[in-house]
Formats: sequence, C-alpha cells, structure tokens
Amino acid sequence: MHDVTHWESGQQWGIFIVHSLKKFDPSWQEWLMSIGLPPEMQLPIALAELIGGICLVVGVLTRVAASIMAVILLGAIFHIRWENGFFVSDGGWEWDLIMLAAVLTIIVAGPGRISISHVAKRYLDSYSDYFIFLFNSVMNFFILGFGIMHHMLYHVHHQNHQG
Repeated sequence: MHDVTHWESGQQWGIFIVHSLKKFDPSWQEWLMSIGLPPEMQLPIALAELIGGICLVVGVLTRVAASIMAVILLGAIFHIRWENGFFVSDGGWEWDLIMLAAVLTIIVAGPGRISISHVAKRYLDSYSDYFIFLFNSVMNFFILGFGIMHHMLYHVHHQNHQG
C-alpha cells in the first residue's frame, strides 16, 4: 500500500507541469521584474518546473527534481509570499509549505517501487551478470580483433620494407 500511496503522491506533481506552462508566456518576465527578479530567470524557472514536474510524475531522477522544486518553493515562500502571512486565502505561503514538506519527503524516501527508476534499477540488477558477461565479451572481441589487426599490419609493413 505504501508504494501505491507514494506513486499517487507523485502523480500530484503534475501541478508543477501546469504551473510551468504559464511561465513560458513572455508576460511572466514583467511579473518577475515586478518582484525584483531578473527577467532572464523566466526560462530556467519554467524549464525547472516543467522538466522537474515530469520527472516527479514518472519517477525518474526524483531526488534531483524534488531538490530543485524545494529551491523553487523556498524562493516562493521567502521572496514572494512571506509578507502575505501564512494562509493561502490571504496570498500566503501555506500551500507552498505543504508542497515543500512533500518534496522533502521525496528527497528522503526516494521514488518508491512504482517508478521508472526503481523498475530500471531492478531490471539492471537482475541482468547485471548478463550485462557484465556481454560487456566483457565485446571488449575481449575488440581487444582480440585489435591484436590480430595489429599483427597483420605489422607483418604487411615489415614485408613492404624488406622487399
């Protein structure tokens, strides 16, 4: 049940995807300037929320994405909403704090078993011996092939200089 709950909480991060879309609008640069941030921050913030939201929803690089979201949320709390007080109804940072607690939980707990990261890790772990064997075989093939080619080229070069 824990993994299903963890997966469902990850799906809620689609909110970052939705919120990022409005940040691609050029008029958002004006709003950034009105709160004292440089307009050049538009694209990094929008991309961080879009890509980070996608990563959190599908369960890839979740700790990295959650860390980036935590920075964005801390900026929202302390730079944008702090003076409005705690409650959302007054434009405060209540909701941002809840989201911050959630991303900090993801940073600590990780992606959970219902995530692409976990499935990929489990897949790679279960086939690690096969991948090691395959890698060693390919490397040995190239080393052997290089050795044979070097031996042949040495003899061709040596024969050309003798005769």
